Formats: sequence, C-alpha cells, structure tokens
Amino acid sequence: MSPTENAIAQIGWVARHKADFKQADLHVDISLSEEASAYTTYEESNWKDVIEHCADWRKIEPFSVRPAILPTFIGCVSMEALEEAATVGAHGLLANPRNKTLLSNLAAVRALQERFDDARHLIGRAFASLGDDDDDIVVTATSGLIDFRERKFDAGIKHYMDAIEKARQAKNIDLAFRAICFLAREVARVDHEQGRILLDKIDTHFESVTKRGFAIPKDIAVIREQIADGVRIGTGRAQALASIKSFN
Repeated sequence: MSPTENAIAQIGWVARHKADFKQADLHVDISLSEEASAYTTYEESNWKDVIEHCADWRKIEPFSVRPAILPTFIGCVSMEALEEAATVGAHGLLANPRNKTLLSNLAAVRALQERFDDARHLIGRAFASLGDDDDDIVVTATSGLIDFRERKFDAGIKHYMDAIEKARQAKNIDLAFRAICFLAREVARVDHEQGRILLDKIDTHFESVTKRGFAIPKDIAVIREQIADGVRIGTGRAQALASIKSFN
C-alpha cells in the first residue's frame, strides 16, 4: 500500500524536526508530497520552488488554508516571487475568505508590490475577521508594514510598537522579536543608521539565544540578512525617525 500525501508530509515534518529520525529506513520518497516538498525547498531558501509546490499542494487540498498561508508568508519574508505568492493566496481566500492570517499575509504581499489599495482593503478585512490575540498582533504589525511602504513612517512605527507591546503583554517573546525584526527591516530601508542600531540589538539577542542552545528560525535569519543588506547599502535618504532612538 502506498502512503497518502498527508502521511508523506507528516514523515517529512518529523524528518525536519528530529535529527535522529531515519527517514531512509522507511523507503519513502517525500518528494511524492507537494506539502513536504514545499517545506524542504523552504529550508533550502528556494523561494520560487516553495510557491510552485504550494500551488500544486493547493490543487490536492483546495479547501485547506495551509497551502495558501505558506506562500504568502514566504512572500512577506523573502520579498521574492510576489505575484506567484499572491495568486496562490487569492485562490486560498476563495475557500477561506475570513481567515485572519491569510488576509494579513496577502495584505503584506500586496504592500510589497506597492498595490496599496488592495493592501488596505485586505488588512481592513483582516481586522474585521475573528482570530486570537496572536492574530491581532500580526495584523497590527502588517499595518505597520503597509504604512512604511506608503512612506507614512510615524504611523508605521506606531503600529509596529503597538504590536510589540501587545506581544510583550501576552508574554509571547517570539512574536515580539519577529515584529522587532520586521520593523528593523523597514527602518533599514529608509534610515540605515537607525537600522544599524536595531541590527546591533538583534545580533545581541541572536548571540544570547544561540549560547543557550536555541536555533534561530529560518525566517528570522533571512530577515536579519535583509536588514544587514539595507544597512550596508544605505539609501542616502535618511529620515527623521526620532522615535526609534528610544527603542529598547
């Protein structure tokens, strides 16, 4: 009997998270699963391949939101293959029109494409949809991204700071740190000196957690490199982001 798509995907998940798991002993080819292949190519930073696998995964599970959430998340993190990510995300919304995470992710992708009317429409739907506290934090942070891309820097800082504070109050340190990293990426694009200050804070945190034996999540590592690129390149368009100087 051949294993199902879902069973293969679960084997792939265990293989990625358990170092001592011997997938080869089961004689299972995880490439048979589009879901497993999507996550494998994610670990390899092959962003366009991830989205292509998600598109095929969606055809197998057309009513599941997961094949749409992953590529839109990839778009937010990598800032690559945005149109492809948006296409898969839009298909996912047809079956899941009130999914707060998907609406927020797709809003971020549209903002990165400078399709601000679409981004504002989607983030409005996200705010109006039901979700948990973590979802509300993410939607607030996405609003900050949209603000920054529209060059509404003060509003962007406020939204990101609100998201960080909400995450801290919820004692969700991981989510707070992710919001800090996304904020730093936006700041580095417009003010490389302030971006450098935030990058130093991020690197200090990286050093602390790695010393304690924790691995840096893939998405955060990618964003850290984008921040560093922004700091190195600089823009020559330093903005008066004075409120960032008090960030701690």
